[in-house]
Amino acid sequence: MASVSAFRHQDQGAVNVQVLSKYELLVWLSGYFTENEDIIAFTEMVEGRLLQGVTWLIIDMQSVEFMTSRLLAALVSCHKKFRRLGGDVMLVDVSKNVREILELTEMDHYFDVMNSVAAARLKILETTR
Repeated sequence: MASVSAFRHQDQGAVNVQVLSKYELLVWLSGYFTENEDIIAFTEMVEGRLLQGVTWLIIDMQSVEFMTSRLLAALVSCHKKFRRLGGDVMLVDVSKNVREILELTEMDHYFDVMNSVAAARLKILETTR
């Protein structure tokens, strides 16, 4: 399926989206997530996909240079919504900076942090059998 650029603010965060299946969405985050506009746009995009029936969200964070607590709060909110619908949010290929933030906040135990998109998809397959 086609990859679509959801949004990008100059020198800020960028989001690229690929629908993997009817229920799975892959999102690549990159750049600096410090502005409310970036985080609001990300949250609105994800919530729109939830309304379309997506229940599994895989977020590739390899290229995220920096994120504020607002993005972390948005990820937690997404996680809760997806879990309520029987799915989950998985973080993959997290950058060193993001990993440090997750460890400092102990969110590395809250989220499924996977090494790759393939590992996340395998976990989804095993969970939905």
